[in-house]
Amino acid sequence: MKALVYTGPEVVLMMDMPSPTVAPGEVLLKVHASGICGSDIHGFLGHSERRKPGLILGHEAVATVDKVHASVAG
Repeated sequence: MKALVYTGPEVVLMMDMPSPTVAPGEVLLKVHASGICGSDIHGFLGHSERRKPGLILGHEAVATVDKVHASVAG
């Protein structure tokens, strides 16, 4: 899969990442869109030590359930 990866202050790169798998007790979501919020901007600018290189920014997603592990009920 493709991901926009934070690699350092004011630098993001489009990278190929391994496709995730669904593990016991989990569901896998297919993200259709993701928002970037103020904390992501602070991280992108290098103003947040919590944002380390290798991070995929954006945590406000629009997604659908793609796969459900057999152990998940409900």
